[in-house]
Amino acid sequence: MGRPAVAEDYYKTLGVSRDAGLDAIRKAFRRLALRFHPDKNPGNPAAEKKFKEVSEAFEVLSDPAKRKAYDEHGTAGVKDMGFEGFRNNEEIFSRFGDIFGDLFGGRIRRERQAPRRGGDLRFAMMVPFREAALGATREIVVPVQETCARCGGTGQEGAAAEACATCGGSGQSTRQGQPLGGFFSFSTPCQACAGTGRRIGRPCPQCAGRGLVPKDSRISVRIPPGIKNGAVLRIAGQGGSGPGGGPRGDLLIEMALESDPVLERDGLDIRSSVKVPFPVALLGGKVDVETLRQKVSLTVPPGTSGDSWLRIRGQGIQTQLVSGDHLVRIVITVPKEVPPEVEKALREHMAAPSPSP
Repeated sequence: MGRPAVAEDYYKTLGVSRDAGLDAIRKAFRRLALRFHPDKNPGNPAAEKKFKEVSEAFEVLSDPAKRKAYDEHGTAGVKDMGFEGFRNNEEIFSRFGDIFGDLFGGRIRRERQAPRRGGDLRFAMMVPFREAALGATREIVVPVQETCARCGGTGQEGAAAEACATCGGSGQSTRQGQPLGGFFSFSTPCQACAGTGRRIGRPCPQCAGRGLVPKDSRISVRIPPGIKNGAVLRIAGQGGSGPGGGPRGDLLIEMALESDPVLERDGLDIRSSVKVPFPVALLGGKVDVETLRQKVSLTVPPGTSGDSWLRIRGQGIQTQLVSGDHLVRIVITVPKEVPPEVEKALREHMAAPSPSP
């Protein structure tokens, strides 16, 4: 399939070919993120814009499902999956905190008293069939860990926490040895401070020294039209707060779709059955069909047979790019009692000789 007709070209943004592997995409992102990182370009709007562009490109191209949707439908296909870009740098840091920590060799984290990214939260959401097909906005309540307002996330009551004397505030304990072939060293989290780099003298009574307190968070979730069962929406920066003032994690919402007593889904098409009286099937007429949005009057051609399918165009699932149809299976109903005049006409028709070919 050819290149999607969109303004953004994520491959060009990262400077990789359209058949580039994940390793090449990751290396390109690391190189550009280091070049345009806000810490290296303070007060530079152009660099900040570029940093956002390469981050969005990496978010899409590093995810197989988003990359497939982008290759087939461009950015509109990615938006249908719930990703509409990053609003600010905080969302980017929350999403790729580990990568940026690697880029700067952990230096930035140590200088900031080792803040850590908050944990991701998973939430299973039951979604009615029609809301999943048409799209909707739902409000959910998620229990999260917020930064303690009393201590500002330090976990320390009163004066600021001091640097750990054992590790010098790095949060890491380094050991060295001399195996065959040369020297080596390796690091492990400091046991004295549990890897925080800080020594807390008097714990905050509000959070018991953890720096976090539980809280119920109300979040508005936009469900894109046509979302599938088991799909996961990622809401950046709505997970748990990071210890030590670190960025928040993400909220992952898994869709669990409910069934509908009348409608079934087939890709972007909707299927259902409708009962058609025998005279209408024989002579033609109209019947009402319940679609996703409304009742539609369906024209039944004369001589329609049972188990045949009729199509109502444009009444299926609609995305930003395409619309599905509603397929109706015809179920012919036969009356238990037939009026005498109808019975007479049918018998005469059955007794009449067949026309010559």
